[in-house]
Amino acid sequence: MKKYALMLAVALLAAPASAVVNITAVDIDGTGPGLVAQISYACTASEKVAAFALDIQVDGGAVITAVGGYKVGVSTAASKGYGIFPANFDRYITVNAQGGVDDWGVAGYNPVAEAGDKGALGGIGTSGITVEMGALYKGDANAPGPAGNLLTVEVDKACNLTVTTNAIRGNVVLEGATEATVGLAAATNVPISGAVECFPPSHPKYADWVAVGKPECWCLTTQCHGDVDGLKEGSAKLGYWRVHNRDLNVLLAAWNVREPATGTTPSGPGITTVTYTDGLGSVAGACADFARDVEGSAKLGYWRVHNNDLNILITSWNIKEPATGTTPSGPGLPRDCTPGTINVTP
Repeated sequence: MKKYALMLAVALLAAPASAVVNITAVDIDGTGPGLVAQISYACTASEKVAAFALDIQVDGGAVITAVGGYKVGVSTAASKGYGIFPANFDRYITVNAQGGVDDWGVAGYNPVAEAGDKGALGGIGTSGITVEMGALYKGDANAPGPAGNLLTVEVDKACNLTVTTNAIRGNVVLEGATEATVGLAAATNVPISGAVECFPPSHPKYADWVAVGKPECWCLTTQCHGDVDGLKEGSAKLGYWRVHNRDLNVLLAAWNVREPATGTTPSGPGITTVTYTDGLGSVAGACADFARDVEGSAKLGYWRVHNNDLNILITSWNIKEPATGTTPSGPGLPRDCTPGTINVTP
């Protein structure tokens, strides 16, 4: 283990190199009361990253309350990652007589450098932390991958988060003891609001989703087949359907509502103004835009809910869901609509 510690020390005295390591920060859903960002890396060259020394800061009076999601200990094929924390190694880890470590899971052992460490930021409970993360492994099969997650950072309120390298603590170092070129554009002033969208910007229909008001129903696994709400209708006697009367009623409410237009093109209030309400609650009219497209022409005007959507509903009409016992059964709707981030109600 002394040999390993020496390797990390050498890595922190690196010379410049040309390999690019991109750092990203992404707003994600957290399981606790705070807002959470995922910090990740991706190396564009064949060299492996040996260690990271990063500063993570937030603005707007926000405070970093916790870190998580980080690897602890030696990287293995079954659990790869950067689990050696140089800033805290001597404080928490005991090296046995054989030069190994018996227990990496010591309470308090984490990547965050203490405020009193040279060049370190204030730490947990302040607006900035410094993290140090290195990798130890035996054999290439156990090495961390060229891209992966480093850790999550939890903050107490909405803010912008920025990651920079920490030169005093070593920046980002490759295994050849050379310093990487680091890309930080995707980790600079990243909004952390907790409002994670169910429809990813990379989806080819993202612009359409935004145009119709970002309805969550578009994220259902069955919406593109005529299901506006993810609910079933029917009974044990008759069987159950995903596409039935309520879905038809939402389509009728949105039928032939023209989109706003200019010039001589017939205009209307647009699909975002339509909401269908019944005893089960409210459904956005855009949920009936099953084809996720615009139909019409400059002469007639344009509609989000029209013939293509009606045809989809007709195709799925009365397809029964799988059932057991004496309840009438059927194949059920396919659950393959993208992005499919929201599952239907059983």
